[in-house]
Amino acid sequence: MHKAMREGRLTMEYIENLMSQEKANQRETIKLSSERIRSYVPKKYNAKQTEDFIIKALEHYQRYLKRHREQDWGAR
Repeated sequence: MHKAMREGRLTMEYIENLMSQEKANQRETIKLSSERIRSYVPKKYNAKQTEDFIIKALEHYQRYLKRHREQDWGAR
């Protein structure tokens, strides 16, 4: 902002745009204890592989739920 002010570019629009940007330290994160997930994830997986494994499992579960919801609606 200081640089923009010195250069005469500091406007309300500039400030609003800057303030609306998501900052890295403001992103919501979820932390899982490795003890809770170890029985589901292969022990040889590193952190990235574990994250990928969990995402794939969640995608699979989401498809499972969708199929069962559709089956429940079809049975009515």
